[in-house]
Amino acid sequence: MSGRLFMTVLLALPGLTLASDWQIQHDNSRLGFVGTQSGAEFKGEFERFEADMRFDPDALDASGFDVRIDVTSFNSRSSDRDSAVSGKDWFWFKRFPEARYTTTSIRRTGPDQYEADGQLTIRDKTHDVRLPFRWVIDGEAATMVGQTTLLRTRFDVGTGEWRSGKTVGLNVDVLVDLATARLMPNVFPTRGTPWRCCPAVSTNFRPWPPNCQTPRPLPATPRIRTVCAAPWATSPKRWGLSKP
Repeated sequence: MSGRLFMTVLLALPGLTLASDWQIQHDNSRLGFVGTQSGAEFKGEFERFEADMRFDPDALDASGFDVRIDVTSFNSRSSDRDSAVSGKDWFWFKRFPEARYTTTSIRRTGPDQYEADGQLTIRDKTHDVRLPFRWVIDGEAATMVGQTTLLRTRFDVGTGEWRSGKTVGLNVDVLVDLATARLMPNVFPTRGTPWRCCPAVSTNFRPWPPNCQTPRPLPATPRIRTVCAAPWATSPKRWGLSKP
C-alpha cells in the first residue's frame, strides 16, 4: 500500500482522531525551577531542552511528551551555585549531562486542564512524576503551563553534607511555560514535483511559491495538510522529483 493511500484509508476510518505533533518555540518558552538556600528563595532555569510533543484534547490516549533536558545548562543567576551543581554531589555533569521525562498517560481534569503521569530520570535515578498542566490551543499555536514539586534527594541531587536540607531546601518547584506551534504531517508528493518545492523543514507554514507545482492534496480535513519534507529534498531521485 502506498503512503498516500495509507493516509487516505486512515482518514476514512470512522471515529479516528490523529493527535497533533507540536514544536517548542524556544524564544518564548521556559523550563524553570524555584529552590531555597539558607532560607532564601532562588529562581533559575535550564536554558537548553528539547521535546517530542504529541497532544490532542480529543485523542489523549494517543498523546504524550518525551522531554530531554541538558542539565549542564542550569542557570540560577549565581556563579558559585552554578559551579557547585556540576559536581558529584549534585547533577554530576560529566557523567549525567541529560535528564529525561517521558509520559505514560495524560488525562483531563477540567476545561483546558490536564495531568500527565510519567517517569523522570535524573542521574541514574528514575521515579514517577505527575505534572498538572494547562494546554490552550489557538489555531496553529498552543501554550502549555504546568508546575510540579520534586524531592531532590530522591534523584541523588545534593548528597553528602547537602542531603539534610539544612542549607539547601529539599523541595524544588519545576515550572513549565511553553509556546508551541503545530507540526504539519508529511504526505507523499506527486512524481515530477519540482525539487525546489521540498524545503529542508516540514514545518514551514509559508505558502508555496507561485511557480511551484504542489503535490496532489489529500481529502479536505482540518488535521492534514500537504507539505514537502527533507527526505524528498535529500533524495530527489528516490521520490521521482525533478531538479529545477
